[in-house]
Amino acid sequence: MYDKYIIFSPFSAGFCNILLSYEIAFALAHITKRSIIMPPTNWCVLIDDRSAAKESWQNIWQVLDLNAAKQNFDLIDLLDFEPIRPYRDEYYSSNHPYSWSGNIASYINDVYDYTSRNPMLTSPDPAACVYSSESDLTDLEYFADHRPTYDLNVDNRFLNIQGCLFGHYWYFVYAGNKADRTAMKKRVNSSLRYKAEYYKESESLINGNYNAVHIRDPKQLNFSDYPMALDFKDNPDLLLDRIQHLYKNDKPLYVSTDIKELETNYLFSKIRQEYDLLYLDKFKLDLRPLEAIAIDQILCSRADLFYGTYCSTFTKRINTMRGLNNMQFNDSGGFNKTITSEDNDAMPWIGHGHWAWHMSSKAQCIYE
Repeated sequence: MYDKYIIFSPFSAGFCNILLSYEIAFALAHITKRSIIMPPTNWCVLIDDRSAAKESWQNIWQVLDLNAAKQNFDLIDLLDFEPIRPYRDEYYSSNHPYSWSGNIASYINDVYDYTSRNPMLTSPDPAACVYSSESDLTDLEYFADHRPTYDLNVDNRFLNIQGCLFGHYWYFVYAGNKADRTAMKKRVNSSLRYKAEYYKESESLINGNYNAVHIRDPKQLNFSDYPMALDFKDNPDLLLDRIQHLYKNDKPLYVSTDIKELETNYLFSKIRQEYDLLYLDKFKLDLRPLEAIAIDQILCSRADLFYGTYCSTFTKRINTMRGLNNMQFNDSGGFNKTITSEDNDAMPWIGHGHWAWHMSSKAQCIYE
């Protein structure tokens, strides 16, 4: 156990956005050599009501392998951390509805408040680079590629980070030289994986080979922000055309989607006639929300071919799972965007400017 700590709350959004925040928090713990004080639960959009009590939010370790994470990092539940316990009732404030620790800096001493001191880092997807001056800084300038850099090698006992962790950890966090960067990736990548029981259950659901697609409800996508993504809303012919472009119909097609009632939904009317469709509801499982996500993503990760929804972190998580298992992977496109070739570069942003969250995650699966 280290004698310095990171206190954090993740970006308040969907489950896979939360996982991106945990990856960044783990990467920051790696470069600063700190223990991580974790929120006991996380507010998750589309699952938790805005007025829901914090105790009823989602516990990500219900489905993720906590032992795997603890093999790599020193993790402490916020409610179990003795120095903070006396202040729990005081900082448990409605002023921070999506955070267990939003007011923590007001009640404990020796806090470096990351979000207030570095305004450049508080946007959800910052074009910046953080590092520790204790690291090997041989190619920091090259890695940062004209981005502003921030040294997190601070003496404060607590490093407080609230609600702004979103993006690619391997782009945002500089770990040091090539060997150091590879070590950080391997450490973080092996820390957030689903429990073995969900892999076992997913394997029992589909016999034989199959393909998979993730179709995010187009009503949930902001096409004005991402005009390169095909808007297939209320257009079953266009959706069928994209599916036929990517998949033959000689195998079952597993459909991961948040669109309700796939069996009768108008958008799937043409696809149902051409493909043998499988989907999670068809298996009639009694699953809690995070369990459904886990099995849904694992099934997609095991498919022969997979294409997802461009501009979806749910798709990005599946692609990363596939990439880490050396399977077919395309994260710079999707069924709703012209498939482009992947950049097989561990640092693909060099010379390309800001590597935003919706851009390819393939570099996460490439070790230098």
